[in-house]
Amino acid sequence: MKRIPLVLFVLCAGLTLAAAPVLNAKPAAPEKGKPEKQRELVVVVVENLIHPGSGYDAYNRAAYVFGDVFDKRKWPVKVRFERFAANTKDHPLELQMFLKGIRHDFPDEFDFYAWVILKADGKKLDLGMVKGEYFAHPIEQGDDILDGAVRAGAVKVADKIQPYILGTKPMPGS
Repeated sequence: MKRIPLVLFVLCAGLTLAAAPVLNAKPAAPEKGKPEKQRELVVVVVENLIHPGSGYDAYNRAAYVFGDVFDKRKWPVKVRFERFAANTKDHPLELQMFLKGIRHDFPDEFDFYAWVILKADGKKLDLGMVKGEYFAHPIEQGDDILDGAVRAGAVKVADKIQPYILGTKPMPGS
């Protein structure tokens, strides 16, 4: 009977001694030249709540297409999308998009419209109305046409905000 408590004591002592270096270890220092935390660009999408019976609403389409365009730019920020919500605090780096819709004025021409505002560290840059023009192919499917129109707008928005995201151009008032 005395053997079992002795075996348990030896086992516990061995585990304690083995775990001591792990418990006393200091966190690893970040590598030189690498930022500790990647900045986050939060894209706040404001859409009309009353939209025609589409299962794929404007927010989902904008998040998918804009996310794809921004990811291909390989910016040093993590991009996150969220719907507009009242009484929320501003994010350190925020892009507000007020979706105005897609218009079909001429045959095979689809125009995407959105009002865009970039906010960074308490400064605000109103980029105004952005228009993306897309010319559809004769046999192109409806969702592909809408994605193409939104992509044309996303490329224009990305071109406008890229100098501020990369830091090559300071925000007004800096």
